[in-house]
Amino acid sequence: MHTTRFRLALATALAAATGLVTFAGAAEVAFAEASPTTATVIDIGRVVPEGHGGSAADVSDSGILAGHEYVLPYSAAAFVWRNGTATVIPVSGTVSAVNNAGVVVGSTEAHYNHQAFVYRNGTVTLLSYLGGDSRYPSGYDSRAVDVNAAGIVVGSSTTNGGDGHDHAFVYSAGRMHDLGTLPGGQNSSASAVNLAGVIVGASGTAGGAQHATMWIGRRPIDLGTLGGANSYAVDVNDVGQVVGYSETPSGAIHAFSVRSGRMVDLGSGNDTESRAVAVNDRGQVLVAGYRGTVPAHGFVWYDGRRTDLGGLGGGSTRPVAINGRGQVAGIATLPGGDERAFRWDNGLITTLPVLPGGHDAKATSINLRGDVAGSATLATGDSHAVLWPAASR
Repeated sequence: MHTTRFRLALATALAAATGLVTFAGAAEVAFAEASPTTATVIDIGRVVPEGHGGSAADVSDSGILAGHEYVLPYSAAAFVWRNGTATVIPVSGTVSAVNNAGVVVGSTEAHYNHQAFVYRNGTVTLLSYLGGDSRYPSGYDSRAVDVNAAGIVVGSSTTNGGDGHDHAFVYSAGRMHDLGTLPGGQNSSASAVNLAGVIVGASGTAGGAQHATMWIGRRPIDLGTLGGANSYAVDVNDVGQVVGYSETPSGAIHAFSVRSGRMVDLGSGNDTESRAVAVNDRGQVLVAGYRGTVPAHGFVWYDGRRTDLGGLGGGSTRPVAINGRGQVAGIATLPGGDERAFRWDNGLITTLPVLPGGHDAKATSINLRGDVAGSATLATGDSHAVLWPAASR
């Protein structure tokens, strides 16, 4: 997610370092009601003549869609789409995120090496590596994963420390900065940045574990775990709430939320594991439940209560994004096994339509007005990037 007021975020992060952990307790569970398909789909089409496997990676609140399609093995065409027109980004790469100003971030696509890039105002900037080792096929590698409204970019890059010593980075005002690691750690990675520039991800520790980490002013802060060895932060909202997942003392993986210095175990409901996917500025946490490694359920956790998203009649529901109004986008299976994208809103789950002749569709993102981005298959089995506009558009 992507922001917070600095003072509150600082207080939250410092308090989190105390390692207080709370269990969410008994949750009240509500189930979603299924609705038939009532939405429309916009086919972005093939962006380059030789393209295939197209997908939208993100859609901004301003309605700018960014995605990519593959051209050849180890080659891809990245693009932005707005107001019905797609523009090819002049780089072979895949897209991770786009902000409201149309700044796109991602990584170049190659056989071994990737390089983080920023696309802004028609110009591509390849970000410098933090280091690397030319003795290895993938000795130089970096990927940008998120960009906030101010254009601050985060990701990870190889360093001069050798194989397995990647570090999180922040790119701001034209400069790359190595975010380093927790004391004694060898590697780190960033997953999200908010408007105030608070960054979350994970870092290695002196004992060899991975811990959820928050960086404020490029200083890493250990957010701890739910009692197990490892934890990972995946998102941070604009009030400094951090979400992710952690091992518990039993070895199970549970979603967590860190707010006001307390790491809260969000539980797993009837599933064996859970992982937080995202959090909005209301504090609504989107969680994916798993049975083993198979996605099973999705729920929204808020104020100690879980609201189940329901499903589309098959055995799997996988949430992927939540917007500021609490609307959710995700992927669920039908009774016959086909996958469909869905939009969930206040207890009602809506099946999003496929393209003519196609059978499957996958959501990747949802913006504030409820537009859902993703991909859908054609009768040929190929896929195109698509947008399912909100009903009010």
